[in-house]
Amino acid sequence: MKINLDLNAWSIGTTIVAVAFAIAYMQADVRDLKAEDGRLLERMRSERVEITERVRRIEERTERDRDTIANMQGDIRVIRQILEGARQAPIPQFTPQFSPR
Repeated sequence: MKINLDLNAWSIGTTIVAVAFAIAYMQADVRDLKAEDGRLLERMRSERVEITERVRRIEERTERDRDTIANMQGDIRVIRQILEGARQAPIPQFTPQFSPR
């Protein structure tokens, strides 16, 4: 069996070139993936900051609402006491006062 050295050299050469292209392509793909990971991490950080800010605003609004509800409950108690006091008090009879002329 005779080995064709020219064909063997070409085969080895094309294999080396193909492997080199595959490595270069994979390195470029890895760089793209790392860049995408960086963009995703930055986006996650910015969204985390935004969500934290929204939660803080909601907590502030909730606290204000609690204060408002407490004030309204106090007002209702006062109004109830006034109404109960007015219900229990006798109604004054109006007697007209005539002044002599």
